[in-house]
Amino acid sequence: MKFILSKAQSVQADKTAIEKFGIPSIVLMENAARSASEVIKEALPRIIDGKYYRRHVMILCGSGNNGGDGFALARHLSEEFSVYVFWIGDESKMSPETKINFDFVNKSEIFCQKIEKESDLKYINWNAECIVESMLGVGGNEYLRGLALPILQRVNPTLGIKIAIDVPAGLNADTGNAHKDCFRADHTITMFAAKKGLYLKEGPDKCGEIHVADLSAPSSIVKDISKIKILEHDDSKKIFKERNRVSSKFNYGRVGIIAGSKDMPGAAAMAANAAISAGAGLVELFSPEIHSSVKAEILTHKIDTKNGNFDEDNVDIILKAVEKCNVVVMGPGIGNDDASINFMKNVYEKLPDQTIKVLDADALRIMDVKQVCKPNTIITPHFVEFSRILSASVQDVLDNPYEMAIEAADKMKCILLLKHVPSIITNGDETYLNIKGNPGMATAGSGDVLTGIIAALAAQKIELLKAAAYGALWHSEAGDFYAQNHGQLSLTATEIINSLKYV
Repeated sequence: MKFILSKAQSVQADKTAIEKFGIPSIVLMENAARSASEVIKEALPRIIDGKYYRRHVMILCGSGNNGGDGFALARHLSEEFSVYVFWIGDESKMSPETKINFDFVNKSEIFCQKIEKESDLKYINWNAECIVESMLGVGGNEYLRGLALPILQRVNPTLGIKIAIDVPAGLNADTGNAHKDCFRADHTITMFAAKKGLYLKEGPDKCGEIHVADLSAPSSIVKDISKIKILEHDDSKKIFKERNRVSSKFNYGRVGIIAGSKDMPGAAAMAANAAISAGAGLVELFSPEIHSSVKAEILTHKIDTKNGNFDEDNVDIILKAVEKCNVVVMGPGIGNDDASINFMKNVYEKLPDQTIKVLDADALRIMDVKQVCKPNTIITPHFVEFSRILSASVQDVLDNPYEMAIEAADKMKCILLLKHVPSIITNGDETYLNIKGNPGMATAGSGDVLTGIIAALAAQKIELLKAAAYGALWHSEAGDFYAQNHGQLSLTATEIINSLKYV
């Protein structure tokens, strides 16, 4: 599991390490530089085809602590690389630890030159084999000014390996918004933990491969501060144990799926098939039309309706039918006519509080940010559906998905999974980002499969926020498995289900 920090939390982590654990700031800077040097040595090998090469590294520094990391890094690399340091800013504003490393570079044989004005740039050879950017760090944002902007305009077109220290200059570490001339890194070496802006919006396109520097500070610092997590493959082992030798299907949850219509029976089939494939003990499907692709293991119930869609006459029948289910899914393929919406609203309002409710697709039309959800509710909108829940524009959601998702989950008192890139899973306090998946998964029925997987995990008594987060992880890993073996173009929702067994 990866722990993610905001800008403010990053500052808090520094303060905690210094004040609570007594690690001097100069030691943190030294450890950051040492750790960064190891990444750079790995990315820029000196021995090629049995021959040793002294590679050229340019380090661009500012006068803040991010620049201090760069000055310290120059010392760590100088024995094995030809290092050239160029810096901007004001020496009088350097912190004591930055000044110590700055003074060492100037007293050593390392080339170090201040860039005073833009005209100085034309006299610099920018074609280094590796360019390390250490000008702004976590305190920067997408509003570049001063000499950093023309420097980046010179650096970005060059062919050398580009490495950012902490956060690429021109990228907002909180929002992921980036200046058009943001430093385009092949590697980003970030301090304490990755910052959330590295994964949001434009962040992934600017950061390259993300490495977390080892500052030799207690890992509890980040764990105690972070409210954002990213799940990794091996994390699944932490919530699933081997099944008891003596057990039955009723030990692993009973999922009732209220979905489908005369015109859209396939959505119901995919949700049900995904739920049984993700480990639910028993899955029952209630639908006006049963699609031929429904797995034989699903217990199907064809519901009589007036016109092939659920309506209010079906409410009591459905409520009675799902009484024994500990998880109820509603929405995929039901339809958005008034009768269907009224049916879903009535069923949702009358379901017992203890029943876990997973609402997707058409059922999201009964959701509104102004309402408090019934207990044990998970909703899974994509950004268009989410904009409707918020009564906001789609562009507003695209501009600010992270904060909007957290605020909505907090107001509605539900678990919210915003299907986005990355997916955001939150209860308003604790948040997971799902960074896996691929564009091939943008295909009909993919969301129905995700809903079924989440329902299966919730049925197996996984805590609801984790059920939604691990559901997103499994769904994406299954899609990635298929894409890696067969490509993205032929990836379908059914193939995501078929790939679950491999991940």
